[in-house]
Amino acid sequence: FKPALSDGELIEEVKRLKAILEEKGAYDLQIENWGRREFAYEIKKEKMGFFINFTFQTEDTGLVDEVRRLLAISDTVLRSQSHRIDVKTRRVRRFLKKIADLEIGSDTGATDGESELGDLEENLA
Repeated sequence: FKPALSDGELIEEVKRLKAILEEKGAYDLQIENWGRREFAYEIKKEKMGFFINFTFQTEDTGLVDEVRRLLAISDTVLRSQSHRIDVKTRRVRRFLKKIADLEIGSDTGATDGESELGDLEENLA
């Protein structure tokens, strides 16, 4: 996303995409805010941007194409990528998430990986 977006505008854009995914039947939706980072090279005359990672599952192969189309025509998105994750990787990720949830429990302390916006998923709830 463009670096000029305010926190509120970024959250609204993420909420909009999340709503589309949920409406179209995506499940196991996870949203990670990787924060504002410098690009390896300029993209549309910008040197920095917000990195947001959406991970989801779907039975509808057309959903991925629809998301790609929406991101391509969005004025706020500088660049996007999509990747297919194989079944074994999904199982391992799900298992590791369960372990992390058990270890963290009710711990709400900040970690080094948190971005300027804090926990984006809390803002989307």
